[in-house]
Amino acid sequence: MSPILVVAGSPGSEAVNVPLRPGSLVVKQLMFPPRPGSEEVNAPQGLAVKQLIAKLSPAVCTRLFQRLKPDCWTERKREQLGLWIQWILHMCVRALGLVVFSGFGLGAHLCEEIRDTYPAGHILSMTVAPHENGETPLQHYNSLLCLAWLQRYCDGVLLFQNDDVLRRAADLTEKKMPMVSGLQPVVSLRDMNTYIASCLVGLLYPVHSLATRSSVSIGLEPWEIIRTLCPMSTMKFLQTAQVNRRGTAFWDRVTSSITQTIPRVSPEGHMHHSLSVLAAVRSSQDNSFLIKQDSVLNKLKQAYRCVPWNPRPMNCWIDTENILDPSCHSHSLTVCANHSSAADLISRVRQRALAMYSARAYLHWYRRYGCEDEDFESAFCTLSGVVEEYRHLGQQ
Repeated sequence: MSPILVVAGSPGSEAVNVPLRPGSLVVKQLMFPPRPGSEEVNAPQGLAVKQLIAKLSPAVCTRLFQRLKPDCWTERKREQLGLWIQWILHMCVRALGLVVFSGFGLGAHLCEEIRDTYPAGHILSMTVAPHENGETPLQHYNSLLCLAWLQRYCDGVLLFQNDDVLRRAADLTEKKMPMVSGLQPVVSLRDMNTYIASCLVGLLYPVHSLATRSSVSIGLEPWEIIRTLCPMSTMKFLQTAQVNRRGTAFWDRVTSSITQTIPRVSPEGHMHHSLSVLAAVRSSQDNSFLIKQDSVLNKLKQAYRCVPWNPRPMNCWIDTENILDPSCHSHSLTVCANHSSAADLISRVRQRALAMYSARAYLHWYRRYGCEDEDFESAFCTLSGVVEEYRHLGQQ
């Protein structure tokens, strides 16, 4: 018995997990589909595929790509998609009921199907929000509907924002390569994908803290993320940051690299707070973190402004192997927080989609596929409630 991890997305957009064989899982850079006719997998930062397969063998992994755009779907393709969904639901019966999805659109629909069929299961989704300045004319509608669907049918959502990922990938590129003065570092989609994939490995890769007494991992990491970071059903959007270094572990500096990028105030002037925070520490230097553990956790607790009414807002996982960089003397800190800054994105998406909806713009693209005004109004209401809950987080 083990969790099921399913990937739903379109090639070139949100491909994360690439299965090699039943019972194995490899985390691949996002947005890069495998080469046609090739089984090659590019793991982040030189990560050995065999190591991932060995460690993640308890996971049952499924790949589901829909290669055609919605307006190109034929009735046969729709029937095939229905059969895929039925097969995934059948697999859920044999598992723990914990499913990890990726992507907007198709992934959100799969979450709905599984939630309706198995309401007692637990679903952790990962999704990437588009750039704020806009990528397509319909992105605000798409983001509105998908965020609302994920809020309704998932227990937790690992939310990445392209603008934030771009900034962090640029920082990493600037540190690795000397830049010409006055010029911005060149960041590719591959760099952004590598950062997101590295964050997912930092969170989902088995840790010693959650292993059994015989040092066997049973895949509790996704479930523990839901249990510790999403105790309230109205607030389930999680944001992740990571720092990976080589050399002597100066944990105070590593922690500062994360805390200095935390949003402090919303555009409306509200102070941000965190419901709970998880720190996943991976280091090849056995006792270096244990000496600084209390100091690091207190620093994170203050920086993320954890709510005072949560008796255990900080959670920490420790592993003696840094799988992100297996070389000697490497260490990483991956922090995942249920932070109210997620409401900034949700509020912005809602406002821009509402402006388009009030002008009745582009609605014909959705009506041809059966999406009615009630679907939009329900999505507006759902996201409005999420924003209000996050805005009052520090006042509870």
